[in-house]
Amino acid sequence: MRHDAPIVVHRLSATGGRRVTARGHILGLAYSNADTVSSQVHAVENPGGLSRRPSAS
Repeated sequence: MRHDAPIVVHRLSATGGRRVTARGHILGLAYSNADTVSSQVHAVENPGGLSRRPSAS
């Protein structure tokens, strides 16, 4: 699957959070704007470790 956007904030999930992905790697589940920003900062600071970050609960 091709990912055009480097960071994607997906639609609301059943739990009310939004999945955040970077280049196809799941960064976590964001329940607030702060969670979304935190995921993006992590992606920028750790570009080689995207798949090793545990999902936020």
